[in-house]
Amino acid sequence: SGSGKSSLLRLAAGQLTPQSGTVTLEGNALAANQHEVILLHQELNLWPHLTIEESLSLIQKGNPASLGAEEKNLLSECLGISNLLHRYPRQLSGGQRQRAALLRVLLARPKYILLDEPTSALDTETTETVINMLSQVKQQGVGFLISSHDPRLLTAFCDRHFILEHGNLRGEMKLESSAIEDMGIASRPKTAHTQR
Repeated sequence: SGSGKSSLLRLAAGQLTPQSGTVTLEGNALAANQHEVILLHQELNLWPHLTIEESLSLIQKGNPASLGAEEKNLLSECLGISNLLHRYPRQLSGGQRQRAALLRVLLARPKYILLDEPTSALDTETTETVINMLSQVKQQGVGFLISSHDPRLLTAFCDRHFILEHGNLRGEMKLESSAIEDMGIASRPKTAHTQR
């Protein structure tokens, strides 16, 4: 907490302006490609006055490249929320809201998806479902930048791992399941460094 992960994602999504330097995407200024990047915040930003179905429909109407009804139904079923689309966000649990927000992002069909703690409100079984779904999306060529403390997500999904501390990128880290267990991340962190 407080290391700057959310700020880094907001910079990468073009929602914050850097005090110095520039943010580029595929060699061009981010502004030229900003429509290809979607950030899913920890706050999820679901519209409280709309049902999940109504929220998804707005995404589909406003974006001709978005996935259609058949894909929406398939994704909502895979995420375990197909029977909840008629509800308002306030009528859902934290994990259900998180999956609804993820569905909204996936429907928009961005080229890059930025996720801020995407499994923080999910149980183990649902986390595995989400990781499997994200892996399928990744195989279709979608790029991901993820901020997470979840060792399951980090080892099962992410190809590269970086440590951010006090706003500074400390470097790349090789992270494997056995290494995570040795570090104690899966249960209780054993060192001050891994507690951060």
